[in-house]
Amino acid sequence: VNDKGCSALSIAILQEYHVIALYLIWNGRLDPKDKSKIDEIFAGFEEKDTQLKFQDGRRISKEKRIVDLNCTSNDGWNPLLLAASNKAKTVFLNILDASKDGKINVNGTINKSLTTALHLCSCNNRDDIMLMKLLAYKPDLQAVTKTSKWTALHLAAKYNSYHSIRALVNAGADVIAKSSKGSLPIDILRKHNAHTS
Repeated sequence: VNDKGCSALSIAILQEYHVIALYLIWNGRLDPKDKSKIDEIFAGFEEKDTQLKFQDGRRISKEKRIVDLNCTSNDGWNPLLLAASNKAKTVFLNILDASKDGKINVNGTINKSLTTALHLCSCNNRDDIMLMKLLAYKPDLQAVTKTSKWTALHLAAKYNSYHSIRALVNAGADVIAKSSKGSLPIDILRKHNAHTS
């Protein structure tokens, strides 16, 4: 952890060193002899990029040190929030997969804005895999941002993300949640999408 509270995993995500991030996520959580799981984790990365693969049981460190997936920086960022913010889908999905023990904090917030991973995932109108995976971990659907008091449903409406809107409503998001200005998610959708009836 550096002087700002960032873990090695957070720094790897910020620097877009996704292979290193994946290695850190799984170090100590995976048997290096499980070649099929290793191949699945690193699928999509070119061989030259996977020199850190768990080949022959080699490790970056000599110990099977398990990285804290909930390690939070001084300003509230944890690896899940960073991966969501940077749209690092493979890293994001692997953080959730590696936390099978259920000890991942899916409701962690960025201190300044109280934004959650659910807020960040709801803005993506092209790929809802991250959102769908996150919803399986039962995040707080009613969490609101600090100033505007927007839920994830408000953000999905702003960004015209119909897949996210549908997924959030089906998961139980409050369709009549009001923002700090009294706006409902449908009001936001109408405002930001002139062609919506």
